[in-house]
Amino acid sequence: MSNFAATTILTKYKLHPQPRPPTMRTITSDEAANTFRKVIESAKREPVTVSDDGKPSAVILSFDDYQRITGQAKHELLAIMQRMGDYAASQGLTEAKLDELLANDS
Repeated sequence: MSNFAATTILTKYKLHPQPRPPTMRTITSDEAANTFRKVIESAKREPVTVSDDGKPSAVILSFDDYQRITGQAKHELLAIMQRMGDYAASQGLTEAKLDELLANDS
């Protein structure tokens, strides 16, 4: 499937994840190094962006936030895969046809 076709399917079926505006405190890498314990405590309340030379270089977040984000991304990916599979099946794609297409692509 071409990138265009995949993008068309994603757009047609509204499969793009919705962005969420980040709310983060920003500190310099020097400040992070000098006050690491405080940065960890702050990250338990909200993600903290660490910048180098005025540019974001890292994000420190709580373990709970990390688990929520990675779990949410996994859930969204599985939902997209299911919808794409359902669409492919509705267009007549079977496991046998997929195997044939993949074998011919080699």
